[in-house]
Amino acid sequence: MSIPERNKYRCLLLTSTSLIGGTERMVLKFLSRANREKFDYHVISLLGDGSLTQRCKEMQFPAINISRSKSSLYFPLQFITVLLYCLHHRIQLIQTFGLRADVIGRLSARIAGVPVVISSIRSPDPWRRAWHIFIDDITSGNVDLFISNSEAGRQSRIKRERFPAQKIVTIHNGVDIPELPSAEERIRLRSQFTEHDDTRFIVSVIANFRQMKGHKHILEAGRLLADKIPELQFIFAGEGPLKPALLQEVEKDRVLSRTVRFVGVVEEPMELLHASDIFLLASYWEGCPTSVMEAMSACVPVIAANVGGVPEIITHNKTGILIPPKRPDAIAEAIYRLYTDSALRDRLAKAGRQHIEQHFSLDNMVRKIESIFEQLIQKKIIATESQL
Repeated sequence: MSIPERNKYRCLLLTSTSLIGGTERMVLKFLSRANREKFDYHVISLLGDGSLTQRCKEMQFPAINISRSKSSLYFPLQFITVLLYCLHHRIQLIQTFGLRADVIGRLSARIAGVPVVISSIRSPDPWRRAWHIFIDDITSGNVDLFISNSEAGRQSRIKRERFPAQKIVTIHNGVDIPELPSAEERIRLRSQFTEHDDTRFIVSVIANFRQMKGHKHILEAGRLLADKIPELQFIFAGEGPLKPALLQEVEKDRVLSRTVRFVGVVEEPMELLHASDIFLLASYWEGCPTSVMEAMSACVPVIAANVGGVPEIITHNKTGILIPPKRPDAIAEAIYRLYTDSALRDRLAKAGRQHIEQHFSLDNMVRKIESIFEQLIQKKIIATESQL
């Protein structure tokens, strides 16, 4: 028997952006396995193009996008909108993603009397400056718990920003384990992403175009490998502010223009992964990158920068290859190593998939998070009833 609608736990997921990046994809994956019998989920996005909002609506979840400007002058209207939404829907729990969402969500919850507030730590975020930490500190008084998707993120807040250790739990991201394509299907998928025949050696890069994702170092690695791997093909999937400059650099370079292809946002990343020979992540920092986990689940060998929570997923030379960040030579060396050793590619691919199956399932992640949601809401309900 399902719980009556009025007795469901009413939860709001408040995101700083509605662009489909790593955090937003994980929100969608979480919702895809959410317990709708017990939880009533709502989603509000504060910035972006509304793509997350649209996807949530397609999944039959209440969702709105209140992004009109990145300007801080728009902040008060966003705050009032979230506040009124919490009051109207009698929200019992807010989970926030991103600093803007943290501040607006915490203040709205305090005034609206939302019983439970959870903030998310999605990365070690070494870029955070004193004012970020100050804003976080003065608004976090009513936060019941921080959920970090990596131990690296958790430790960054404890050591660098003096967060109370007991208020932060680590729950790694989780992913589905896909069926592997047949040889014929893989050929068909490869033809979607390259204009050449199936002899191309495809290295996929699924990351929005921001400086910390390391695309410029990948381009330099491409130059280093031009003569060693003539059939090399980088596939860049994503969007972002640095894309125009990177496109221009590639178009002007004779070597890169035949080596790099931009395919925009790929609605089904697994299709690109199944078409790939290698997956590459060259970030300067990361939390628990879903893209790496998805590549491993797709049985694709992974090369990733040894930063943040990445070594919590990959064991070097066993389930993938770890490289130092900001090192084009290390990227080139790792790609060439896998290119010349098909047995190693096969061993890393199989071990990576098995590792994800055993330790990073989507169902396990959702179960852990919803268990925390229920425990915290029930604790507040009991505390409120005892005061009556």
